[in-house]
Amino acid sequence: MRRCVIARGRAIFESSEAQCTSCHPKEGDYADRMVHALTPGGGGFDTPSLRYVSGTAPYFHDGRYASLEDLIEKCDGVMGRTKQLSADQKTDLATFLRSL
Repeated sequence: MRRCVIARGRAIFESSEAQCTSCHPKEGDYADRMVHALTPGGGGFDTPSLRYVSGTAPYFHDGRYASLEDLIEKCDGVMGRTKQLSADQKTDLATFLRSL
């Protein structure tokens, strides 16, 4: 069962709709090594690797998201596109990220 959830999450991560791979390409360590502005008028931040992301909470450049679920739910448009995802799809995506 867990493999199915991870596979569904991977498919979401790699989808053009979610746009996760625009900054976190699956090659290497899931980081494009580029600087991105995450807030209007704010400075840029290096794209972090997603390897072992389950052990790096809190999330976002300022630690405002306590969990991957919180991050996925609340940062649509800043990091990928997740608003259109169902609750189950968001859970699948978080499960995939924890598998890295």
